[in-house]
Amino acid sequence: MKSMKAKSLQIILLFGLAAALLPLTGRAQSQLVDCVCLAKLQALQTNACLATIPDLCALVGPCLLSPPPLQCSQTPPPGGQVGPGTYPITVTFTDSQGLQQVCNVGFVVTPLASCVFTLNCASNKTVECGTQWNFNPPTWTNACVPPPGTPSNGVILTIVSTITNGTCPQVITRTWQGMDDCGYHAQCSQTVTVVDTTAPVLSCSCLTNSAVYPVTLTVIACTGTIPDLCLPASVCASDNCGLVGCSQSPPAGTGVGIGVHPITVTVYDCASNAASCVVNFTVIAPAGGCAFSLICSSNKTVECGTQWNFNPPTWTNACVPAAGTVSNGVLTVSQARPETIQMMGVTLPPSMGMATAINFQSAGSGKVAATGDFVMVADEVNKVARTLRQHGIEIAALHNHMLHGSPELYFMHFWAVGDAAKISAGLKAALADVKH
Repeated sequence: MKSMKAKSLQIILLFGLAAALLPLTGRAQSQLVDCVCLAKLQALQTNACLATIPDLCALVGPCLLSPPPLQCSQTPPPGGQVGPGTYPITVTFTDSQGLQQVCNVGFVVTPLASCVFTLNCASNKTVECGTQWNFNPPTWTNACVPPPGTPSNGVILTIVSTITNGTCPQVITRTWQGMDDCGYHAQCSQTVTVVDTTAPVLSCSCLTNSAVYPVTLTVIACTGTIPDLCLPASVCASDNCGLVGCSQSPPAGTGVGIGVHPITVTVYDCASNAASCVVNFTVIAPAGGCAFSLICSSNKTVECGTQWNFNPPTWTNACVPAAGTVSNGVLTVSQARPETIQMMGVTLPPSMGMATAINFQSAGSGKVAATGDFVMVADEVNKVARTLRQHGIEIAALHNHMLHGSPELYFMHFWAVGDAAKISAGLKAALADVKH
């Protein structure tokens, strides 16, 4: 009986010892580190635009409740870069007996005033017309850092607009918008200027042998008419950005006499780059010569008392007069200026109203009506006005036709009715006041 009591007391003591030991074991397992202390480490609070995740395993010393050595690991690992925000960090501690404790803390990055998400476009650039080019995509700074693996670091780029202004040069501006993973957004723009610095190419041999627009450059006659070489030039010339015009001197339709007459043909692009060829137009006298001859009609016999008239003579080989064209009874004479005329960088040929134009129409009984306009620079305006008034020719208007023209031109319109010889003399005198 005494032996049984002793055994029961032993069992009770062992059970009590085990019960006492169990709480101690659990307490040792959960209190390797003071997690509250760990969460209050100064390294977990920082003010920055971009911060580095701290190494909490190296900083845990002041918060240890169990003597080292302890194994330590953290997720995410130290050294990663993060932007403004709060980032959870899990730290796991293990002692030599295999007991573990997990602390969950937050890494808080407070943005500075200068931490503004910024989109940075590449510098503006100039490219040559006809070459391959692209806009440069923008970069950014101070973007909110998204979870690892997010494409483009969480920044979404969109094209807001692409605007084209002008033709030569052509100015193209693209605007982007970027938005980071936190919803902050910014815009920037890049401008590309497309210029043309390359002259056209004009084939002189093509001008004289064009299958599309063949021209006759040699005639047997006492007089000839300068051919239009701008038609073949349209297929004999090329330019990286396209041709915009052609001119020739002397102009097509000009009458010439016997001899070799050089014709200068010039093609140009929108930037006034030009290429020229000189082609000869030759007039060869016929075998019979080219002396001026007046040819009267044959003699005739008429009956007394009947109405009759002398037949006016005809002629051959007359001297070629000044160039002019007649349409619907109106004789038009034009005189181009010698300068290259441009508006907003585009060259304007004489045919676009950049030449002095004089029009005559018969008013009967040796009289004519004349109208047109003189194309002048500023220094010529008063001289031409004075000459026209001195010859009784009325000035109808004086104005400017262009914006941003070079040179700056003035257009003086006139009107006159009277003796053909007097009006012609007055207009000829005014023409002498204008540079040709």
